[in-house]
Amino acid sequence: MALKDILKKIEEKNKKDIKHIKKEAEEKCKDINKETEALIRELKEKNKREAHSDAKKLKENMFQNARLKMAKETLKTKSEAVGAVFAEALNKLENLSDEEYANWMERTILDVIEPGENEIILPPKFIKRVDAKDLLESINKKLDGKSRIELSKNTQEITGGFILKKPKKEINCSFESLLEEKSNDIKLKISRLLFKNM
Repeated sequence: MALKDILKKIEEKNKKDIKHIKKEAEEKCKDINKETEALIRELKEKNKREAHSDAKKLKENMFQNARLKMAKETLKTKSEAVGAVFAEALNKLENLSDEEYANWMERTILDVIEPGENEIILPPKFIKRVDAKDLLESINKKLDGKSRIELSKNTQEITGGFILKKPKKEINCSFESLLEEKSNDIKLKISRLLFKNM
C-alpha cells in the first residue's frame, strides 16, 4: 500500500471519527438542552409557588397588622371614654353635699378599717366642710372598741376622701386612688375583650 492510500485511509477514518464525535456532541447538547429546559421550568414553577406563598404570608401579615391597629385605636377610644367618665365621676364626688360627703366617709371608713389604732389623714378642705371630730366620734362609737380612729395632725392634698394610716400600713381611699383603681380594672377588661382573639 502506498503512502497515498495510507493517508487516504487515515483521512477517511478521521472523517468518520469526527462525524461520530460531532454526532455524539450534538446528542449530548440536545440532552443538556432538555435537562436545562426542564430545570428552568422546575425553577419557574418553584418561584411561582414561593411567590404565591410569600404573597399569602404578606396578605396575612397585613390583615393581622390592620386588626391590631384597629384594636389599638378602639382601646385608645375606649380608654379616653373611660377617662372622661371617671373625670365626671371625680367631679361629682367633689361636689357632694356636706351630708352626702360625711355619709360616704363613714360608710367607707367602716368598710376598710382594721382592728387596733388607726389614724386618718384628711384633705384640708374636708376639715373646713365637715366637723371631722364629730364624724370620727360617731364612727368610733360604731366600732364598739374593736378599733379606734384618731384624726391626724397632718393633712394631705387630695381631691377628697381620706388616707387611713396604721404604723406599718396605709390605705389610700382618696377619690383619685379609688377611681384610678376602678379605671385600671375597667381598662384591663376592655383590653382582654379586644385582644382575646389576637
